[in-house]
Amino acid sequence: MMRKIWLIILLFPLFAEAQKSMQHYYELNSLIHNYNYFDEAVTTSKLRKKLQIKSIKTNAVYKKGKKNYSTELTYNKMGKNTSYITKYWSQEKQYENDTLESYVVTTSKKNKTEVKSTYQDGYLSSRSIIKNGKIGSTYSLAYNANKKVTETKLSKKKKTYEIKNSYNDENKLVKTVYLINSKIKKEWIYECKPEGQLVASKTEELSSYCTYKEESADGSYTTFTRTLRDGKPYLNKQIFNKDSVLVTSKTFLNDTILVWEKTKIDNVETFINYKKSGKFTYKQIITYDADGNVLCREYINRKKGPSSSKRVFELNSNGTTKKETVYSKGKLQRTINYEYTYY
Repeated sequence: MMRKIWLIILLFPLFAEAQKSMQHYYELNSLIHNYNYFDEAVTTSKLRKKLQIKSIKTNAVYKKGKKNYSTELTYNKMGKNTSYITKYWSQEKQYENDTLESYVVTTSKKNKTEVKSTYQDGYLSSRSIIKNGKIGSTYSLAYNANKKVTETKLSKKKKTYEIKNSYNDENKLVKTVYLINSKIKKEWIYECKPEGQLVASKTEELSSYCTYKEESADGSYTTFTRTLRDGKPYLNKQIFNKDSVLVTSKTFLNDTILVWEKTKIDNVETFINYKKSGKFTYKQIITYDADGNVLCREYINRKKGPSSSKRVFELNSNGTTKKETVYSKGKLQRTINYEYTYY
C-alpha cells in the first residue's frame, strides 16, 4: 500500500505537468477563435450595430433588496465593446479600424492586465499579455496563402509551445503537431478511407479524423465524423433537414455510449452532457423568440428537481433585454433591469 502511495507521490508532478502542457495547447488553439465573453454578454454585436447602441447600464436587485450590483458597458458604432465597468473591476478596449481588438486593459484593486494585439491583412499575427507591468506571455501566428493557420507559438517562462498544422492541395487539414521547446509532445493525423474508416492506430500519441455523409430521398442528410482522441474512438452524428439546418447532433464513445447531444426543435435548443459511462451530468436549455433573441437560459445538473439556475429575459420591441430574472434551484435570486443610450 505504501509503495502505491509513494508511486502516486512521485508521479503526481508528471501528471500535473502533462495537464498543464495540454492547457497551453488549448490556450494556443483558442487564439484562432479570438472570442471575448464580455463582448457578447448582454447583446450581440450584430444587434448593437444595427440599433447603434452606445451604452447599456444594468442594475441587479437581489432578493429582499439586501444588496444590489450595477454595471455599465459602452460600445462604438460597429457594436464593439469599448468599456466594461463594475464595482470591483473595469475593462477598456481599443480597436484597429473600429473592429479588431488591439489593446485591452483590465484593472482591479490589486492587478492590472494589458493585452496588446497586432494584425496583418485583418488576421491576428501577434499578442502579448502584460501583468502589473511585466510581460507574462507572448503569442504569434503564421498563415498560408489561403489564410489557414500553419503555426501558433506561445513563449512563457523560458518555454516555447507550438502548434504546427499541415494542409493538402485542397487546403484541408491533414496533420497537427504539438511541440514544447521544439520537441514533439503529441501528433494528430487527419486521414481516412472513403467509407469513413480510420487510418491511424489507437495510440495516445496519435489521433485521427474522418467524415462521411449519408443522403436521404427527401433531401435531408446525416454526416458522420469519426475521431480518435487520446486513443479513444468517438463518433459524431449530425442530422440535417432538407434545408441544411442542423436538427440533432450526438457524440458517442465506442459508437454506442452517448456522451453529448444537441437538439433544436422550433425555437428551443437543448444541450445534454454525459460521463464516459453514459451517466447524465448536466443539461442546458435555451429558448429563442422568432427573431433569434434569447428568452430563457436554463441549466440543469440533475434529472429530477428544479433547475440549478434559470435566467428569464423580458425583451423590448427592438429585441434588446428590458429585464432579466434569475432563479437558483427554483427560487428567485435577483432581478436585473437594463437601460440603453443610442448614437
